Amino acid sequence: MASGDSGESKSPTVGATSNDSVEAPSAAASNDPSGSLPITDRAFYVVGDITVILNATDDGETIDETFSSATTTCLVYSEKVNLNLQGALPQLSGHNIGIFCYELDTTPGSSINVTGSQGVYSLKANDPTINGQAGGTITLSVESLSSDNLANLSLITDGGDGAAGLDGSGVNRTTGGQGGNAGNGGNITVMYSHEVSQMLVHLAISNYSKTWSDKTSHILSDVIPLMSTARVANLDSNSVDGFEGVVNLYVQYMNELRAVKSQLGQVISPISDDTPDPSSALASAAQDARDTISKELKAPDAPTSISSSDITALSGLSAQLASWIKPADNSLTDAELITKIKGLGDMIIQTGSSSDLAQAVENISLYLSSVWNNVQGRIQSICDASAGQPGIGGNSTGAPDVAPGPMGNSGTAGSLQCFPLAFTNTANANIKSDVSSPAVFAHPDHCRMLFIKAQALYFAGDLESWKSAAVIFKRLVQRLAFVPALDAEYKKLESESNTANITASPLLTAYLNMEDRDKLTIQAITQLKDVYDSSQNCLARMSSGHDMFDHIPSWAPRLSVGFYQQQITDQMTVLKFIEDQTKTYSAGATAAQDTLDAAKAGLDKTQTIYDTAAAKVTLLTGPNGQLAQTGAKIALATPVLSAKRLEILKKLQKVKADIESHIDWNIESLIGSLATVAMMPSYSNAAAQTLSYGYDMFTKVTNNQGQQVDKSYVISQLATCGGTIKSLAQAYTVNASGSIDVDKASALKITTTAKNISSILDEFKSAIPSSDSGALSQALDDYMSVINTRNSAVMDYNALIVVLAGALRDEQTSKTRIQNLTQIKASLNPELPAIAFWLQQIGDMLRLEVMRLLNYQNRALQFWALVQPTSFGNHGPLRDLTDLETDIAGLQTSFETGTNNLYGSEYWAIWPSLDQKANGGGGEWYQVPASDLIAFQLSQEVNPTGYTVDIELTPDKLSSPSTSGSAAMKIFAGKSNVRLSQVRVWLLNVQGKQTDAQGRNPITVHITQLGAESIWDQNGVKYDFTHEAVDMDFEYDFTNVKTVKDCTQDVVMAEQAISNNYIGGGKPGNDSVAAIGPFATWRIQVMMEANPGVKLDQTSAPDLAMYIEFWGASSTVVS
Repeated sequence: MASGDSGESKSPTVGATSNDSVEAPSAAASNDPSGSLPITDRAFYVVGDITVILNATDDGETIDETFSSATTTCLVYSEKVNLNLQGALPQLSGHNIGIFCYELDTTPGSSINVTGSQGVYSLKANDPTINGQAGGTITLSVESLSSDNLANLSLITDGGDGAAGLDGSGVNRTTGGQGGNAGNGGNITVMYSHEVSQMLVHLAISNYSKTWSDKTSHILSDVIPLMSTARVANLDSNSVDGFEGVVNLYVQYMNELRAVKSQLGQVISPISDDTPDPSSALASAAQDARDTISKELKAPDAPTSISSSDITALSGLSAQLASWIKPADNSLTDAELITKIKGLGDMIIQTGSSSDLAQAVENISLYLSSVWNNVQGRIQSICDASAGQPGIGGNSTGAPDVAPGPMGNSGTAGSLQCFPLAFTNTANANIKSDVSSPAVFAHPDHCRMLFIKAQALYFAGDLESWKSAAVIFKRLVQRLAFVPALDAEYKKLESESNTANITASPLLTAYLNMEDRDKLTIQAITQLKDVYDSSQNCLARMSSGHDMFDHIPSWAPRLSVGFYQQQITDQMTVLKFIEDQTKTYSAGATAAQDTLDAAKAGLDKTQTIYDTAAAKVTLLTGPNGQLAQTGAKIALATPVLSAKRLEILKKLQKVKADIESHIDWNIESLIGSLATVAMMPSYSNAAAQTLSYGYDMFTKVTNNQGQQVDKSYVISQLATCGGTIKSLAQAYTVNASGSIDVDKASALKITTTAKNISSILDEFKSAIPSSDSGALSQALDDYMSVINTRNSAVMDYNALIVVLAGALRDEQTSKTRIQNLTQIKASLNPELPAIAFWLQQIGDMLRLEVMRLLNYQNRALQFWALVQPTSFGNHGPLRDLTDLETDIAGLQTSFETGTNNLYGSEYWAIWPSLDQKANGGGGEWYQVPASDLIAFQLSQEVNPTGYTVDIELTPDKLSSPSTSGSAAMKIFAGKSNVRLSQVRVWLLNVQGKQTDAQGRNPITVHITQLGAESIWDQNGVKYDFTHEAVDMDFEYDFTNVKTVKDCTQDVVMAEQAISNNYIGGGKPGNDSVAAIGPFATWRIQVMMEANPGVKLDQTSAPDLAMYIEFWGASSTVVS
């Protein structure tokens, strides 16, 4: 019997290592876990009478005629197993062999044969050696079982034959001895996954869908793709094609219903100004039709039968509704359209339990079941667990008619168990779960080994490495789909005071046996959950566009390099201790006690991991934490996006027909689809095409208080697109409710690159008539700027949820380990790979934390001193202590040199001068253009709480005209590395009155730099950065501010806090904050709560003007 199964067996002796007498597969000895750390992709260890081989190499583990084991049980966990064995190997006779793999490569005639030894004839009476020995056991798990495996493989656990009994001797009558007993056949367990079994599982899950439309969608997404793969398994094409044909009819019917429902919504509430307002009768008919469609889509049973003519009829109604929505194509009156809509009732098909869909599912299920039964039959045919033959009795003597001795006792045949692996974590009790598996097919340490391999590929950062990492992460998530159910069962078992009447699942029993009885690992369930959650987390990080340090490539902290230094020093102290203990542990030392002590001392530092994770959770979830701040950004940006979308639609109406004749898509959908676009780095977007399902975990994440994150900001659906409008249109799908509210933060997000967004906009702009191109092209750019601001914040929020999930996981895993640490240390076997991996994980997490802080220092260096990234600008492998110490010193030196060269140079100037500050002038002035000013004045109609406008400032914008009347120059002309110390928004000719005690009329303007900015150095090199939004208020007495000359220091009522940010003058301190620049999007707000007496609308303040005054510092441009 293999270790880690759910049955009983004799407990092996604990503590034997690979230094004991063990013959192992080739090169196994070099992978003794007591040899060196870190263990990379292969390990070999022995505990008592059990040998375990863990292999995560691409080549896999080879089992051929050289394979042997001096222990009775040998377990092989390998992603790939190359089996090249013909016939029985004497060295494996009667052994228990477990092989657990993803892929099994078999050569023709391959066999795993653990037949029991044959009895041996003996001249001694009653000698037990004449008995045949019991066959061993075989446990085989293959996650991608192929037809070749079944054709080329045999599994044999026969019992050995008994030898003949002892012959009688002498002249007297002597009965011959009894023949040797037959050996019992050993048990065979085969666990496998096959396309056919996977299809049956998903068909079963679909049958429990609440609505027929959900069932259809599930079949389309999870069953049909498997059928395409399974065609190579020679499935009957008529059965498969017939099923797909029926499903496709239901999919088309469902999609047409959703399209008509969406169009009816546009009839009731027109998006376009050109769409006529509906009469009350038309609106009522359209609403009734929408309700009918909703009822049809939500019905539990499917429509009885669907034909192509049904779909054509719905498509015709859709076309008529589209012509109504596009007035240029409309020739229908209200009454005619009402008649058409009421005709929908004849197009709706009655639902019922005996539908074509239900029959098709039943038919394909019966067919697949027969195929599956055939697969199981073929598995049974390659297995032989027969008992041996009993030995014949010995010859008797003394007379010819004396019968020989009795035959030996017959043996018992072994059992065969076939178990299909479902790889699903469905909570449906009617679906057989993998927790019913009879043996451990996922070794916690092997899973950890695979995760480390995938994580290294993820850290490498290039696209191909990311794709390879994704394959492993996805495989781990699939393999460990049982973990949530197993973890819940384990926690329930632990919480029960009386477990006598509780029966654990077979798989939980197997894991408990592996850990408690066989001592092959520690904290198995905790490890599995950590790997499962971590794999999902990494997939989500990759799909969010954030790097291994939890940020997008352009993110920059404004804090100084010195700010992070104490944290680095603390982490490095612990890391040095861990590396010293690990070296002692991995070297084996001169005494076993040294190894044991080093392991214990290293594990004690789990507390540091817990503390780091807990601090990160607090940073994320605190009242002013990153989640709250990012959520505030979304809340502010969403109303602006809604207003901008309606504004651009109005502007495009007059050229709508021209544009739609070129792009073959209605403007409303195109503008709406643009609102879903989220920009990502090119490598992230490429990876996201296969990783979007990583976002499924977002809705399950809670913070350490158990409070859920804000679900209204959690992305419901992800897609990607290329650089064409057609590609965008294909990605812009309609969700289950029949429409997408693009203004919602949680709505579908279509990720793509900046280059693709530019290509889409260029294609759009090329369709605009040249007479309107200039103004509308600029309006489109402004619209995309608002979209990017809002959707970047949404993507950031969702990425932070992933970071929170990882921090919570690290916190909980460390907490569980700390709680059990005393017990673990009391009976610690330092030779276990689990201990090696635990120490390695502590060291790796510390290295990653130091590298994260160094990465922050490097990003700070770039923002402060405008230097190119160092080696910590991007991904990279985990670095050892010596390299990190070198990096730390280098970054400190670079920061001091860079800031001194920039802020201490003769080209650095602070402006305006003291005299200019007092009398006005000397700063940089920007007159807000009329279009933005009008948008500001009209904004209160959309949001009555105040006036708001977003202004994007770029170097090509013009400054205010000079007082002498000459033309305005480009803003900040001749200046580089511009940093700001004051930002003042002056509103001229403000109307209203809100007099204070001193007779002044103060107005408070709230100013926000939204956080994405560009800075140019002296050589004209552009640097793009993203940081937290910067808020400030500007308060002044507006009583006599009528012209720019009135904007003087004596009417200013408060100085902004950003004046304390570093713009030169002395060495930056550890608490210094870098000053921001002007080239960004600025949000200007005048909120009515703070300014109840102010009137800024066009009617009340027709002469209103807006100027922005900047104070700061800069270098001159090198010509």
